[in-house]
Amino acid sequence: MKSVKYIFTILSCVCSLVLHAQETYLWTEKSEGFDVVAYEMHNIDFLNAIDIGVLFRIDADRFTHPDMTGISNRIRSFDYNEDRSQVYFMEEEGDLYRYTVASDDLEYLGDMTPETTPFLIVHGYTQINDIFFLNDSLLYCAGFTYGEYNINTGIFSKIREPANNIVASTRREQEIDCTKYTKYKDQHIYISGPGAESIMLMDLENPDNNSVLFDYSSVVGANISHNSIVAYQYDCDSVDVFVYGDILGQGNGNGFF
Repeated sequence: MKSVKYIFTILSCVCSLVLHAQETYLWTEKSEGFDVVAYEMHNIDFLNAIDIGVLFRIDADRFTHPDMTGISNRIRSFDYNEDRSQVYFMEEEGDLYRYTVASDDLEYLGDMTPETTPFLIVHGYTQINDIFFLNDSLLYCAGFTYGEYNINTGIFSKIREPANNIVASTRREQEIDCTKYTKYKDQHIYISGPGAESIMLMDLENPDNNSVLFDYSSVVGANISHNSIVAYQYDCDSVDVFVYGDILGQGNGNGFF
């Protein structure tokens, strides 16, 4: 890997950042006090750190359903389908939604981690932190819980999950825990859980084989777990990896650090 750079915050409350064919989409929270009241999808000029505009807005109370469990309702990860007519959103405790852009229709698809209970100490190890399409049918889910969701059949196939919350706190499980993902050339890489402070290489079929690329703590000087990571390809031979966020309170500027 050639380098890792840090892009300053241009919008507050960034939930997720995804690059599609060199177009960058930014999913943000809009809050009133401590409550998230809405989410917005932005199109940004990535290299110049400029907000081009809001593509759509969804009120937060639409991400609800009668059988909700857990204590959180944060929508922190998304991916577009192939023709970008629909967006899939994952709530961190496993609820999956599909949004059709043209009709503004939001559909609840199901809970990928139904073992979630109202007690954080019980269900923290089941969280899904990021999602991305492997092809036009399979949506890959990564976090403490790994799995694949087939958008045609509606079936979720779990690949792995820690045994319990205590096991999830170990160094190895913190390494395996994917908090934010990107594809770098032909490799799948991600930011580990906060207890590992590493950039990791992902084995899609067997996440137990995920390996450390490097420990970023001495490079960045701050824990960047859950901050978005993006691989930007300038040409066929040049790809840089960027991490998005406010580093050490020095945000509100434009450019790279």
